[in-house]
Amino acid sequence: MVVDTKLYDILEVHFEASAEEIKKSYKRLALLHHPDKAPIHEKEEAAERFRGVQEAYDILKDPESREMYDMYGMNSDSNSQFDGGVNLDDVLAQMFGMNFEAGGPGKNVPRDRKRRGSDVIHDYEISLEDMFKGKEVKLRATRNTLCPRCQGRGGKRFAKEKPCLSCDGKGVKQHLKHVGPHHVTNSQVICDTCNGKGVSFRGKDRCKHCKGSGTVPEQRMLSFFVNRSAKENDKIIQRGMADEAYGITPGDVILQLHQKPHPVFERLGDDLKAKLKISLAEALTGFNRVILTTLDGRGLEYVQPIGKILHPGDCLIIPGEGMYKDSKTDLRGDLYLEVDIEFPKDGLIGTTEIEILRDILPSIPKVSVMDDTLIDSVRGVPGDISHFGGDARYANEDYGDETYEGVPECQAQ
Repeated sequence: MVVDTKLYDILEVHFEASAEEIKKSYKRLALLHHPDKAPIHEKEEAAERFRGVQEAYDILKDPESREMYDMYGMNSDSNSQFDGGVNLDDVLAQMFGMNFEAGGPGKNVPRDRKRRGSDVIHDYEISLEDMFKGKEVKLRATRNTLCPRCQGRGGKRFAKEKPCLSCDGKGVKQHLKHVGPHHVTNSQVICDTCNGKGVSFRGKDRCKHCKGSGTVPEQRMLSFFVNRSAKENDKIIQRGMADEAYGITPGDVILQLHQKPHPVFERLGDDLKAKLKISLAEALTGFNRVILTTLDGRGLEYVQPIGKILHPGDCLIIPGEGMYKDSKTDLRGDLYLEVDIEFPKDGLIGTTEIEILRDILPSIPKVSVMDDTLIDSVRGVPGDISHFGGDARYANEDYGDETYEGVPECQAQ
């Protein structure tokens, strides 16, 4: 008698379907829900459906695990062979919008809350171009999955666990650590024999496939979909794809984004900033040319009108040429251009051109001095303004806090 048909419902087959029928339906659904075939804004939902189909097939394709599932279902008592696996009720709810609990659809039966495993975080460096346009990141990862032979119990069918001899059934061991010549600390560590459960199978009762560990390593290619509005430290989550263990709800695999430095653009929020390098002639006379290549590969042509003079440090704003504000609309931030004027090198301008420039350009008013003022002629040398106030002779002195000895007053006679 079959006590649970949820996995069959996922694969869209009858619970009496043959292995060939199950395989055929699995291939059809895997192809239908494969993330690579979905639009980028639906890839995450498609990945969830694809994973649900895969998990259902992993159980039903094996005759022994299928028999155990038919006998015990997914949410039976503490002896369930599938305890600790993927939460297929959640998968069904995401796939079909239905509430499947123990006993069939529509039942409102509470489930026992399981302990949750640890998350796995992968730091990923991504270019500003990929954050602008969006990207699919594929990551090959190895994780522990429940043993298909023993369904994660670690023992043979109908074998019973006994108190772990290594930790006396406590699940932890005492660990002594020398921290000095005459000092020792005592701490507790999880028992590596029973993995903290306090019980284990004896040698003859252990599952030969997983050697009693309850898990086997599995390599999978995970797909993470970076939205075009992604920001520094954004986290993209593959739920339930971390290590599996018996009686544990798997944690998540998390891809955390870190933006690579960009040679042209600096980002702050949804805005971008770049240097606009122009010649002195362009600053004085205007220009019309392509000034940079945008993150989506377009050339950006800028027109500076004749007669509008630019100065070093001026800021020009181009609306709507920043980053996307979100993944669903075309609203964008702004591009800020910081003017950087390149002056000509020494000796480039001849005497004739100098006289012409002096006639054209306005001069600075001369400083007025008295006729009898002493005039010193000086010349400067190239320097660095950051050295201002940095004379080593005065490095340890605090100006304004000096103390002087006063002149002694005369004593009254």
